[in-house]
Amino acid sequence: MDRFLCFFFLLASVALINGQVIPDIIAISQGDVIPEIIAHSQGTSASSQVTTASSLDTTASTQVTGSTVTGTDACVDAKVADVVFLVDSSGSIGSTNFQEVREFLQTVVSGLDIGPDNVRVGLAQYNQDPVLEFSLLEHMDKNSLLAELGNLPYLEGGTQTGEAIDFIRTQLFNENAGSRASQGVPQIAVVITDGVSGDDVVQPALRLREHGVTVFAIGVGGAIVNELDAIANQPSENFRFLIDSFQSLQSVSEVVLENICNAINNKFSIPGPPAACVNATVADVVFLVDSSGSIGSVNFQEVREFLQTVVSGFDIGPDNVRVGLAQYNQNPVLEFSLMEHLDKDSLLAELGNLPYLGGGTQTGRAIDFIRTQLFNESAGSRASQGVPQIAVVITDGASGDDVVQPALRLREHGVTVFAIGVGGANVIELEAIANQPSDDFRFLIDNFQSLQSLSEVVLETICESISNPTQVPGPPACVNATEADVVFLVDSSGSIGSANFQEVREFLQNVVSGLDIGPDNVRVGLAQYNQDPVLEFSLMEHMDKNSLLAELDNLPYLGGDTQTGEAIDFIRTQLFNESAGSRASQGVPQIAVVITDGASGDGVVQPALRLRDHGVTVFAIGVGGGANVNELEAIANQPSDDFRFLIDSFQSLQNVSEVVLENICDAITDQLRACVDATVADVVFLVDSSGSIGSTDFQEVRRFLRTVVSEFDIGPDNVRVGLAQCNQDPFLEFSLLEHTNKDSLLAELDNLPFRGGCTETGEAIDFIRTQLFNENAGSRASQGVAQIAVVITDGVSGDDVVQPALRLRQHGVTVFAIGVGGANVNELDAIANQPSENFRFLIDSFQSLQSVSEVVLENICNAITDQFSIPGPPACVDATVADVVFLVDSSGSIGSTDFQEVRRFLRTVVSGLNIGPDNVRVGLAQYNQDPVLEFSLLEHTNKDSLLAELGNLPFRGGSTDTGEALDFIRTQLFNESAGSRAKQGVPQIAVVITDGVSTDDVVQPALRLRQHEVTVFAIGVGLVNVTELDAIANQPSEDFRFLIDNFQSLQNVSEVVLENICESINDQLPDDDSTDTTASSQDTTTSSRDDGITDTTVSSQDTTASSPDDGVTDTTVSSQGDDSTATTASSQACVNATVADVVFLVDSSGSIGSTDFQEVRRFLRTVVSEFDIGPDNVRVGLAQCNQDPFLEFSLMEHLDKDSLLAELDNLPFRGGCTETGEAIDFIRTQLFNESAGSRASQGVSQIAVVITDGVSGDDVVQPALRLRQHSVTVFAIGVGGGANVTELDAIANQPSEDFRFLIDNFQSLQSVSEVVLENICESITNHIQACVNATVADVVFLVDGSRSIGSANFQEVREFLRTVVSGFDIGPDNIRVALVQYSTNPFLEFLLLEHMDKNSLLVELDNLPYRLGGTQTGEAIDFIRTQLFNENAGSRASKGVPQIAVVITDGDSQDDVVQPALRLREHGVTVFAIGVGGANVIELEAIANQPSEDFRFLINNFQSLQRLREVVLETICESITNPIPVTGPPDDEDDLMIQGRVYLHIKAQVNFTLGVNVTEILQQFIINATREFCDDCQLDFNSTTVTLDQSP
Repeated sequence: MDRFLCFFFLLASVALINGQVIPDIIAISQGDVIPEIIAHSQGTSASSQVTTASSLDTTASTQVTGSTVTGTDACVDAKVADVVFLVDSSGSIGSTNFQEVREFLQTVVSGLDIGPDNVRVGLAQYNQDPVLEFSLLEHMDKNSLLAELGNLPYLEGGTQTGEAIDFIRTQLFNENAGSRASQGVPQIAVVITDGVSGDDVVQPALRLREHGVTVFAIGVGGAIVNELDAIANQPSENFRFLIDSFQSLQSVSEVVLENICNAINNKFSIPGPPAACVNATVADVVFLVDSSGSIGSVNFQEVREFLQTVVSGFDIGPDNVRVGLAQYNQNPVLEFSLMEHLDKDSLLAELGNLPYLGGGTQTGRAIDFIRTQLFNESAGSRASQGVPQIAVVITDGASGDDVVQPALRLREHGVTVFAIGVGGANVIELEAIANQPSDDFRFLIDNFQSLQSLSEVVLETICESISNPTQVPGPPACVNATEADVVFLVDSSGSIGSANFQEVREFLQNVVSGLDIGPDNVRVGLAQYNQDPVLEFSLMEHMDKNSLLAELDNLPYLGGDTQTGEAIDFIRTQLFNESAGSRASQGVPQIAVVITDGASGDGVVQPALRLRDHGVTVFAIGVGGGANVNELEAIANQPSDDFRFLIDSFQSLQNVSEVVLENICDAITDQLRACVDATVADVVFLVDSSGSIGSTDFQEVRRFLRTVVSEFDIGPDNVRVGLAQCNQDPFLEFSLLEHTNKDSLLAELDNLPFRGGCTETGEAIDFIRTQLFNENAGSRASQGVAQIAVVITDGVSGDDVVQPALRLRQHGVTVFAIGVGGANVNELDAIANQPSENFRFLIDSFQSLQSVSEVVLENICNAITDQFSIPGPPACVDATVADVVFLVDSSGSIGSTDFQEVRRFLRTVVSGLNIGPDNVRVGLAQYNQDPVLEFSLLEHTNKDSLLAELGNLPFRGGSTDTGEALDFIRTQLFNESAGSRAKQGVPQIAVVITDGVSTDDVVQPALRLRQHEVTVFAIGVGLVNVTELDAIANQPSEDFRFLIDNFQSLQNVSEVVLENICESINDQLPDDDSTDTTASSQDTTTSSRDDGITDTTVSSQDTTASSPDDGVTDTTVSSQGDDSTATTASSQACVNATVADVVFLVDSSGSIGSTDFQEVRRFLRTVVSEFDIGPDNVRVGLAQCNQDPFLEFSLMEHLDKDSLLAELDNLPFRGGCTETGEAIDFIRTQLFNESAGSRASQGVSQIAVVITDGVSGDDVVQPALRLRQHSVTVFAIGVGGGANVTELDAIANQPSEDFRFLIDNFQSLQSVSEVVLENICESITNHIQACVNATVADVVFLVDGSRSIGSANFQEVREFLRTVVSGFDIGPDNIRVALVQYSTNPFLEFLLLEHMDKNSLLVELDNLPYRLGGTQTGEAIDFIRTQLFNENAGSRASKGVPQIAVVITDGDSQDDVVQPALRLREHGVTVFAIGVGGANVIELEAIANQPSEDFRFLINNFQSLQRLREVVLETICESITNPIPVTGPPDDEDDLMIQGRVYLHIKAQVNFTLGVNVTEILQQFIINATREFCDDCQLDFNSTTVTLDQSP
């Protein structure tokens, strides 16, 4: 640290000699700055608890009294507010520090819009007493207010903050003192203090906030965070500030101002209760407060304050929220009922005087008390009117009595219960008291001092509960569990004991309380058992909850042995029957709950099996170590996680009551939920009865069938069931017509014979299709009834299953497959519908069949009710209308075997389509050397005939002429006489299937087909040519082109092909996400370089980005012989691009040649095809360029698409040389004018597309500039190695990635057609969007004219200025422009008042002189602030017109820029900085507004200025229309910026010289100081130097 002090004493000495003070540097010696530098370099962030401000700030100097802060963006709209400052003036501050307070107040107030109808400011000081300095009515203009603040007296004395807060509430925030709260004007208080208050601040601050005042708290030095948090609004990061010293006040002035403005604009949700409480207007809320001796009087005060805080957030009133309260110790005490305090003031006063009782803790008794004495109508409860009933229990210890039953009764009474536990409270008790889930209703804190911190969340949660009342009682699953028959079977044997049996009674009461009891709802029966079962009551006896609960309360305890098996049979025969009240025949769920504590003395397996087979869902609860897990598993349904419970003791029964209840309700609602609506279907079971199963396992099959069938609504008009077995031969057991009632069907299943034999599953599948799924056997498929097959097998089939299963599914049958044991998964997947998780089941053994019965049943019912989209993917549901033509390669290379796979594929795809004369029509042609029409779109108008035709499709053999076949389907099938409905807007789809290379050309035929508005899919099999497929299919290839290894794989892609066809039908064509300018079929690699601009190079093989040094983005598209064709579909961008004038300028020079020119014609046709051509829509003109430009047709000639396309098809190739510049001038003068059809004067977008393959023989820069200045957007497409990138960039608009394209050869033109089209359309629809509304502003350019630039580079500056200004709406009432050039001195070129039209302004810019000299940027910035941004010079700042400055420079300034730039921005000017070449980044940062990515631009050379023009123009326009915040701290992530700012700030403050090494000294000092704290920190100081004016 000696180095620190020595250095600073030296600096201080020199400073004193020069009569200067350097407070910022001295601050460094106190350790304020360097730690911040290190914090940034290490990536640390400020603590979330404390907001600490550094005493170094680059935008505020402590030497300036009353320095102003430019209003942040938030303050632009913060026009009206009442702001009161409350300033601590106690003795601990001192007069020196109080001066800092005065300056802070002046700074903040400077940023406010002061006025009688705008922002009013009042102020009070305080020590031991508050003192009113001035009210809100006294200072109505900023000048008098600032003067008053400058003379604010310092009082000294004590610190009574609480009293002072009450003072400003009563004396300043009232109408007499100028408050406009009654008019809805925001009320803001800012409290500044440096120490602990001598009185309480919590209640005064609470009263102030409840008074509708938003409170900010600023603590300095020894201020206490807890006090500040109690004073300020929340969250603390917005309203509470803590700084080290008064010297740091200025550093937080800007953020304090911004947050005040945000509060005025209501960007913080203040004041008042949480949002949830806005609608929580009606409720009855009862507080139950523990007032026992363990709390103590001090802590009880915290309870009073907590209650007041929470209640303050309620809308208290007789018709709104009512509040009652009881306290308790060993006895409950009623403090006040819900009827007593019906206004907030009396209620808060009552709470403030709440007496403390002391004594014991009997929480259970107190809970019963509030239920009976407060939650009733006479005490003010409005439960009968549906008003939410809320209880809040606050306690600090374990209760001396039981809380479980009282809390249960309270919740069953319809009350939502919150529990707050403090300190030693018992968590288990709190859980038992509160509603669930505990996250929402139970709170646990360490001490009473933490209650306040909980008040807001408790209030919000209560309000949410009021707004969205909790479902009480029972878990959510029970809401819909409205109908069931539930029987409890209770073990009452001697091993339990009477004490434990009481736990059983309470458990039963808890569970039953959650059920919706009633004769038409849930019925409950109960039996007990020891060695014998005893019926307690049937399902018919207790039809209301009260009588049922009373019965359970008196349930007798029997004692004796344990014969569980006999008891299970007993409830099946005596309770689950119609005479005992069972409604099983009506489809009501049947539930049994068995509770036992030991092993049964008899067998339970068969009785439990009989019970479940009887259609009863069984839950088993085992208690204690005596319960047998295996027995419980045998009794309960599966899976055990849901139906079997094992607990340690009867005392734990209560712990599982809620989950048992929930699972019962789930079983009621979910068990057969899907089958409620599954009332009509034809279901056929196909059962493997082969020898591999065996008679024992077959019994499990019978049980499974019985379980599933039991849940169907069997009847002749409802669900019909048929069954066949499969062994050596399939065997029909019964058809769909035989069993028309459930009883006869179940009897048949019970006696189903086991036949034995082998496994021929394929034959059996065909059998059920032909013998059962037909009308004679009872199938109602023709009536639209769901057709379901369930195949059960345990082994591999001895024959093929794939084709039979396909035929069955194509027959319209939904197929489920259940494999047991050795079943083959692949076979099962081939049999079943997809996806497999819904239709295929695989289990280990027949004993596990029952475990899947429920899910199988549910999935069958879902299939019946069409909850699975079968057949076909979801996209096909709405794909109801289309014309689909298949073109099938039937050449000799395929072969008859593989052709069978083609037939299967076609049938699969077609099965998923909605076939019909008004729906989807299908046509088909085959081809070899010749195309053959198989059937037109008119022939097969139903699916059956179509599938039959496809099944018999002949194989022809021969060679492969795909191109001719494509033309054939276009002319012979896609026309009206063949059934095409293209003219009606019906989607036209072609699917081409081929396995080899075509012997003729496919590119042109495919192009013609797509231009015929047909969407083309291409499927290649085996050694097919990928390039050909891409040329045939639409793009992108991942959606329209499929490539598979062999014909056996066709089925694997059938579903995705079908889905893509359907998606294309639904949304023809899909959005191809073509926002990228790349056109690659393989790989794209992008590299970055130092100038921040990305290179994108695209190739059909492999692509690597180049890295030029010119700061230009290269979009290069190469192709190695790729004839792939881009999609002709309009991109989304073209939907709205309905009006434009588009001119093509085509290079027809000799370097192209007639062959390549054909590719140009194709490209033009492709792009133009997607325009909405018409006299009032898109007009197209075209000129060619060879020796001389040649007009082919103007914008007036072809006003319909057909004539335009015909003209393009016949476009002549003219040959000659390349004079592109002359041709560009030609289209500007001959085509982009009104007589040639241009509608520029009507605001119609003007677009030019220039296509060239070589370097121009003349200059293109000036002609292109003139064209763009003529308001034409220019695209440039360069082809081959001869095209010059620099020329293309000079021609095209910027950025290059959107407007300039470079491809390898003319064959690749098609590959960029889509992206060119999209970019043209986007340009049409987003025509100069940012500047459309930027109609009024004052813009001043400050241009560096120093000698380092040079005359050639200065010409680039002129052109840049001309381009940017051309985009403005120039006029006296619109945008005004002024310009200053500077070198050693600033020179005024013209004022804002001089050029009021664009023409004179552009002429002035063209003749701008280059002045030479040094670089004094700081002086020049001050010059434009004082000489141009004032009313006399034409500035309209006083009228609210945006003030914009654009600074262009190429080097270091020879004077300071920090303070001048700061003054300019504080003057309300938004500043852009453009640095060229050797410009200093740090200086640019200091000049420009933040964030730097929006306001600071850095380029390598002046030649790059033009590439920047568009983004600069757009950003300026955005700044005019949507002002961006003009100040803000630097990004923590940018170490260079932060370290550089610190260094530059020191340099700016040191206005004297220590000699030639001052820069090195400063840098070395900071490096050394940093190493004191951080060994591995890296600092970078750029190349900034200090100007040497004199020696010390």
